[in-house]
Amino acid sequence: MRCPYQILSVDRQVHSEDLKKAYRSLLLKFHPDKRIDVDKEEATKHFLEIQKAYELLSDPQERAWYYNFCYW
Repeated sequence: MRCPYQILSVDRQVHSEDLKKAYRSLLLKFHPDKRIDVDKEEATKHFLEIQKAYELLSDPQERAWYYNFCYW
């Protein structure tokens, strides 16, 4: 998995409200049903990657763990 901060295009210090805005914006932009110009499988893969990144960063404990052990 790529860096969740890069996937959502946010800073490390992003507030939860801005994180949610970035997430929703990307969901609308990359939703597989709205992307007729790309392969469905590729769009679905990217969509799931966005969801996983948001799940990680929206949970304060998971975010702290990621920052301490995985982010360098």
